[in-house]
Amino acid sequence: MKLDTIQLLRGLAALAVTLYHLPLAEQAAIDLAGSEETAALGWLTRNGFAGVDVFFVISGFIMVYVTRARPRGARSAADFLAARVIRIYPLWWVFAAAAVAISLAATRSPVQPAFGVPEEAIPAYLAASFALVPQDFPPVLNVGWTLIHEMYFYLVFAALLLAPQRLLPMAIAAWAAVVVLAATVFGELTASSAVTALVFHPLTLEFTAGAAAALLIASGVKRFALPAALAGGGALALAMIAADGVGHGGWSRALLFGAPATLLIYGLAAMELDKPRAIARPLVFLGDASYALYLAHTLVFIIARRVQIEAGEALAGAGAPAALVRPFQLGAPGPWDNLVYWTLGLSGALIAAAIAHLYVERPALRGLTAVRLKAFPKARRGAPGQW
Repeated sequence: MKLDTIQLLRGLAALAVTLYHLPLAEQAAIDLAGSEETAALGWLTRNGFAGVDVFFVISGFIMVYVTRARPRGARSAADFLAARVIRIYPLWWVFAAAAVAISLAATRSPVQPAFGVPEEAIPAYLAASFALVPQDFPPVLNVGWTLIHEMYFYLVFAALLLAPQRLLPMAIAAWAAVVVLAATVFGELTASSAVTALVFHPLTLEFTAGAAAALLIASGVKRFALPAALAGGGALALAMIAADGVGHGGWSRALLFGAPATLLIYGLAAMELDKPRAIARPLVFLGDASYALYLAHTLVFIIARRVQIEAGEALAGAGAPAALVRPFQLGAPGPWDNLVYWTLGLSGALIAAAIAHLYVERPALRGLTAVRLKAFPKARRGAPGQW
């Protein structure tokens, strides 16, 4: 059973991240133009990165949800991991390749100079980026850092599927305890390499919290659904609006955003499992296309900037009045240049996500899932049914 409310929340999380990056991209373009103008609405979307925290909690929840009724063992674990690989990698490769192409067109290098990758290390860097392997540099498409976390989550969870179902709650608790212990007792060790920084990252607790929420529902505890959803949604909204100076990877982030997201997801899922609710199809589609939106938006923002500049130059070259040219010159006085950029960037990101989801992601998933089902015909027992 597909949980439409969780799918809607996934879409809203991707949209929040998109809105977080939009004024950042706008400010970079304004700075390149030599203007001292400030990007529009950056103050309002400054905590939109919390959409990632929602993603992580949802991931932990869904992993328990989709595997609850499956038999345990090596075959089931391999089937689970294969499902996650075909979900993550094909679309990632498409957009990572697009990032390389854009970088080559702009800088004649496959890697943005700002990443600081030595020229001799570029081949190994690109291989690690496409494989989503942790390294000392950000992946070629910056948002891919979250996918490195996701693949780590999936690897550990696949290992947990080797154990009997009854041990899963203890295993999840032990995993969370190891992360907390490592960070509090061996803090310097956790930052000693890209691998240890990943393994002991505080945001791992968001994944385990989502898994715990699913286990709680599976055990029949649903009576706190409505107050949890209200408290979690209210606390998350308040944190996103009012929190200031939150680190992008620390404990404060997991507490401020991950904890209320867990309450919200527990509440929404428990209520929908008890009484399914119809969600408007466009909103569910936003959730369906959320992964494509997450990967596409920063690249679209770069293209939108180029389109806006080219349009302004074309208008100026055609002798258009200055009042008509200014909206296409980022950093020009007034709000119109900002409005044009936001319109191009946001609409372009949504359109690109829809196209990528319908014509790349869906066909790839259908084809690769058919192959997977033939390879693992006995690894599933179906959906978790009525929790």
